[in-house]
Amino acid sequence: MSLSRISAKDRDEWLKLRLSQGIGGSEAAACVGLSPWKTPLELWKEKTGVISEKDLSDKESVSRGVRLEPALRELYRALHPEYNVEYYKYDLLFQSERPWLFATLDGEIVTEDGTRGISKSKLPNRQTPQSGRNGPTVFRSITIANVFISFWQPAMLSLSFSPLL
Repeated sequence: MSLSRISAKDRDEWLKLRLSQGIGGSEAAACVGLSPWKTPLELWKEKTGVISEKDLSDKESVSRGVRLEPALRELYRALHPEYNVEYYKYDLLFQSERPWLFATLDGEIVTEDGTRGISKSKLPNRQTPQSGRNGPTVFRSITIANVFISFWQPAMLSLSFSPLL
């Protein structure tokens, strides 16, 4: 199994690649009917161009997560100076044998011997569903999909259910 990487030049190109490349790790929950936000049929319609993908970038929870991810990577660096933390903002990582299954990772943890791990950061707020078809289930499915895609170990999972978020 070999991993390949496609690097987009900016967010617009990255979004187009995500739409045309296949199924991303963040879409895993929708694929199997576990997402409270998107059904498998809605995902299929987006991927086939029947409907447009919803732009969530103006949602406060999404914006907050994007703003805080760099801080979480820096916190991990401070707590674990023995590791190198890499970040490739607009990359799609995929198996050459399964180019239709990809991930854009929140970070990549690299040990001294070159072993790689996945950094996964999610900051659900108090409105995130807590049981059944819930947010945490979606977050776990993303992490599992990213491990499957990369065959790397999850090195960091950052969750916060603070009422202040």
